[in-house]
Amino acid sequence: MLVGWFLVTFGVSLLFGFLSLILQGWRRRSLPRWGNRASGVCVNLSWTSRGLVSSVIAYEDAHRVRRVTRSLPRNVIKYVIGEKVDVIYDPRGKVRAVVAAENAGSGEYYLAALCGIGGAFFVYSGMHVVL
Repeated sequence: MLVGWFLVTFGVSLLFGFLSLILQGWRRRSLPRWGNRASGVCVNLSWTSRGLVSSVIAYEDAHRVRRVTRSLPRNVIKYVIGEKVDVIYDPRGKVRAVVAAENAGSGEYYLAALCGIGGAFFVYSGMHVVL
């Protein structure tokens, strides 16, 4: 019975993670409509474990605070170090900035789908143990 409640609790927490990731993904995708635009510069390159490369872009927000974001991972270098790049950022700082010339990635949605499916599975399994 205790294991069942643990499964239900774990599943519910995954479902809350699902909702949070969906909201974050929606905010990032809608960022070009309501975010602030800033000019940045590529300051570094970052490689993923799959061999893709992202450009690290530094920019200053409206309060003159230096922030960084990354371009979407690609097979080739899109922005070289020193190149100027426009970014769109959330003035409240709740969403990671996106490069203006790129669409926001869909990583949050894939992770949200995993959390939603996992959460539903654990809630369903836990309820069968409890009942």
